[in-house]
Amino acid sequence: MGDFSKEFCGGTHVRNTGDLGCFKIISEESIGSGIRRITSITKMKAYEEFKKEEEYLYETAALLKMQNYNGFKEKLQALIDENNALRKEIASQNEKAMKMEADAKVQSAEDINGLKVLILKLKDAENGTLKSYAETLRNKMQDGFVFVVNEANGKVTFVCASSKAAIAKGLKAGDLVKAAAQLTGGNGGGRPDMAQAGGRDASRIDEALAAVREKIVNA
Repeated sequence: MGDFSKEFCGGTHVRNTGDLGCFKIISEESIGSGIRRITSITKMKAYEEFKKEEEYLYETAALLKMQNYNGFKEKLQALIDENNALRKEIASQNEKAMKMEADAKVQSAEDINGLKVLILKLKDAENGTLKSYAETLRNKMQDGFVFVVNEANGKVTFVCASSKAAIAKGLKAGDLVKAAAQLTGGNGGGRPDMAQAGGRDASRIDEALAAVREKIVNA
């Protein structure tokens, strides 16, 4: 098989590469030091596989309203870029909406042991905005403590923002989100003033929030 290979048999038993006809590599793997195993198909089987892939490309291109798959990569990249831009815009609008409603939320804060406390349970909020939201709420309160849980797509996210006064009482954000996450089958942690963690069992959210409230009351 040319000057770069002296051993080509490997069970194929052909006189030269021309006997193989159409050739398609299916997989390759390491089977020892400096040795790779290549699995392939040849002749009509390889041709049929190439045709299947070509048909798949045409079908996918048709979904994108394209006549053929020429320019398919560029079209797909444009859609990905557009989708990412829209996601960022939605996240930005959600963050603005959260900040606008922050003033109203602050009015419902509880006074517990000299702290302004907000414990919020959200549904299908954008997880990427939760830290900013919790921080905004905390900063709007004197000696504030904010604990937020969000359930979205079957997952649970805990975010905590703790002021210096709350930290001094032992209410460290990292410890609290970790404890809540562990109660819901997850884990996580973070800084004393800001932290995020994830859980899996949404049915135990109320139990986790009750545990957080108990720590605040006993702080």
